[in-house]
Amino acid sequence: MRRTPSALLLVGMLLTGSMVFGQTADPVVMTINGKAVTRSEFEYSYNKNNAAGVIDKKSVEDYLPLFVDYKLKIEAALDAHLDTLSSFRSNLAAYCSGQARPAMVSGMDVEVAARSLYEDVKRRTAANGGLYKVAQIYLHVGQRAPRSAEMAARQRIDSIYRVLQRGDDFAALARRSSEDKRSAARGGELPWMQRGEMLAEVETAMLALKVGEMSRPFESPSGFHIIKLIEKRDFLPYDSVHADLLKWVERQNVRKRMTGRRIRQIVETLQTDSSRTMDDRRIISGSRDFLMQEYRDGLLLYDICSRRVWDSAARDEAGLERYFRKNKKKYRWGQPRYKGIAYYAKTKKELKAVKKLLKTADFNSWADMIKRTFSQDGVTTVRARQGLFKPGDDLLVDAKVFGNGVGRSATVEGYPYMAVYGKKLKAPKSIDDVRHLVVADYQEEREKDWVNGLRKKYTVSIDRDVLQTVNKH
Repeated sequence: MRRTPSALLLVGMLLTGSMVFGQTADPVVMTINGKAVTRSEFEYSYNKNNAAGVIDKKSVEDYLPLFVDYKLKIEAALDAHLDTLSSFRSNLAAYCSGQARPAMVSGMDVEVAARSLYEDVKRRTAANGGLYKVAQIYLHVGQRAPRSAEMAARQRIDSIYRVLQRGDDFAALARRSSEDKRSAARGGELPWMQRGEMLAEVETAMLALKVGEMSRPFESPSGFHIIKLIEKRDFLPYDSVHADLLKWVERQNVRKRMTGRRIRQIVETLQTDSSRTMDDRRIISGSRDFLMQEYRDGLLLYDICSRRVWDSAARDEAGLERYFRKNKKKYRWGQPRYKGIAYYAKTKKELKAVKKLLKTADFNSWADMIKRTFSQDGVTTVRARQGLFKPGDDLLVDAKVFGNGVGRSATVEGYPYMAVYGKKLKAPKSIDDVRHLVVADYQEEREKDWVNGLRKKYTVSIDRDVLQTVNKH
């Protein structure tokens, strides 16, 4: 799992190395690998990262090691000749030709992080099938609701569907009838979503639709739905999400874990105001050479961290396994989990066949095996939801495993037979149960080891007398 560019120490501290200062009035505050860093350069970076709105403000002494580590990473990137790669040169050429210039609005430090973040999330999202724009009409039925309330909601959703079949406007009906007030105000439109982040029932119905088509009413653990697929695309255009990217990067100016959940949060953040563009932004004035150096160093920093930490750690299966076993206590849960699958079948025979099928199969293949085995001519005779469930995640698992099944039964229309298969776990048994957390922590450990090595490899000399005069002259 790749870390976001905002984990580059403090994103805002990037790239302050080429400012031209007077030699007599601007003393050298430190020397790194034989290269002088002036007081003004350090002040520029320090003040930028302690400006109004920055959450994690630091003293000069606290900021000093972060700045040094940043400079050491740039030296490592140069030693690795990353500045000679064609990809690096093409990105730098794009900046020089003016294509990247509008991005300087919030500083090239933040812009480099935003662009890298955008490309990373775009690639992951496209690989997962892209983004979907769905509108819904939703009627809520609580899990503890009486049977009479469930039947009333079912009759009402069927009535709405009949009106839609006559040709009435979906958006207008959503505004009048949907009980999800936030989406109802937008004609039922939900935020852009990707596979895996919506209710399983909604996703199943959505994937069966073509753009412009509407589903039949269906039930989920939270109520009844009718959905319409409005649009599908690989990802959102960069210009349309630029402002929100910058805000997200600014808020994440301290290294944090980049879990699958955070990726979903990013996608939700990006779509909040897609109407905005960069047309009304002005370019920050200043030295062209300085801005080019900022952009150059930002590319180098992201590339070297990707190669030495993020990508290499995520691919190091042996290292990840060792780290997990060494730190198992760190990943204990506050409450048990159920690692398994909840499934619904049309017949008792199929219900038994599922259990027999799964007994000899690998856990990670269960859902796919069920889909292949029990789907024929477009008809699915078994529906299943696989995962690592905690209490409250799934109605059927709650009833069968955790003993929390009360009120409305965990039924799915047309699938009267139901069961669960798997194991109740008090703690993670394998790295796969908590992989995203382990990868993030292992990346952090790898980075610490790498930086410690850089501090031994390159000489660092701090002039304490000059450091005491920062922002005091």
